[in-house]
Amino acid sequence: MNAQSNIFNKMKIIFLFIMMIGLIACGIREVSVSTELNNNINITRAIEHREKINLSELVDSISFVRLETNKNGLIGVIKPIFTKQYIFNQNMCFDWEGRYINEIGIKGRGPFEEPQGVYKVTFRNGFYYSIGTKLIEYDSLGHTTKKMRSLYEEEINTTPGRFAKIEGFFQTDQHLLLYSYPDTLYFFNTDLDLISSVSVSEPLNNNSYTFPVNRLTRFITNYNDTAVFYNYINDTIYHIRDTKLIPAWIIQLGQEYKIPSDFFYRYQELVSGAGQAWLKGRLEECELIKISDNKPLCLAAYETSRYVFLIMCTVVNFWQHRDNQKKGDVYVVYYDKLTGKVHGTTTDGFQDDMLGMEHFMPIYGAFDNKLIKILWPYEFLDHVKKCRESGIEVNPQLLEFSKQIKENDNPILILGHLKTR
Repeated sequence: MNAQSNIFNKMKIIFLFIMMIGLIACGIREVSVSTELNNNINITRAIEHREKINLSELVDSISFVRLETNKNGLIGVIKPIFTKQYIFNQNMCFDWEGRYINEIGIKGRGPFEEPQGVYKVTFRNGFYYSIGTKLIEYDSLGHTTKKMRSLYEEEINTTPGRFAKIEGFFQTDQHLLLYSYPDTLYFFNTDLDLISSVSVSEPLNNNSYTFPVNRLTRFITNYNDTAVFYNYINDTIYHIRDTKLIPAWIIQLGQEYKIPSDFFYRYQELVSGAGQAWLKGRLEECELIKISDNKPLCLAAYETSRYVFLIMCTVVNFWQHRDNQKKGDVYVVYYDKLTGKVHGTTTDGFQDDMLGMEHFMPIYGAFDNKLIKILWPYEFLDHVKKCRESGIEVNPQLLEFSKQIKENDNPILILGHLKTR
């Protein structure tokens, strides 16, 4: 018996040693979702029973941020990213008072320049970082520190194509974070070394993957000092700490409403097939429409101290080329951590019973316990003008603010300060 016992113990040690070697050798860690996680958010009923919800049910006050207008910082397209220190719009940086700080990066062919310009920027510990074909560091004035890494060279150590199209660029408490759609996150340190990677599903070559991205799509957002990552493949919202993905919320949806994973992995192929079907007059029969049409799609997830917000849209493919089809609507589903209830708004979000602008659609999400809506100045001024022409009293706060802006100014942030209890 002792001889058998010794053999058994040796086999266990060998097995454990092999397992440890396997874990160490694995370059990309796959994250699984624990079935014991109790933080489930079932959004099925909220989607089926969307309701008119007044903004004042969630928000107790409104404030405005005018993004400074000057010759160096004229915004053409609204694509904001919010961090604790700054508001970024592509490569332009503003503080939370709206003051223009600087512009990051230079378009060009030089060693510290980007051929297509800089469109993704983040900030960490006094330094700016941009992502494009390269990962570049800049000082507090926006000048390059000459610390740079070519991502094409980095691909030697990863699956080819991983850095060809980075859909998300963010910072965590310790690292720079790159999201390679559809399944992998890469962590770089501030020496611009690739130190770790994590996959939310079996890593695959993503050369042909294209996500149906629009201006509302956000793969990674910010909750206090935590990066929030929503993955479409396994319906999980993760909190990212250090180089770990911690499952925070599971989004549950009735099977009849779920869009199959083929929509994400084969989107480019499906769109091509739909184009061919349209040329043959058989658009309604194509696979893309059959698997995704009129189903809900989450474009972004945002978390605050009390709420989890999902910016949703109804998928309607090629609506311009189909008889009697309207464009899919955009709405909000949110979970109240305090009450445990889930609600879905009607099209265009909340009823604006505070400023009187009909709707408050926070298409740019939430940050630091604030819902965020962004308008061009002419939209403000047009609203005031229409109210006066119709004999409708203009909200005093809105009226006073409209006197401070000009039609050609940079966009304006409307911040709805959320109730926390």
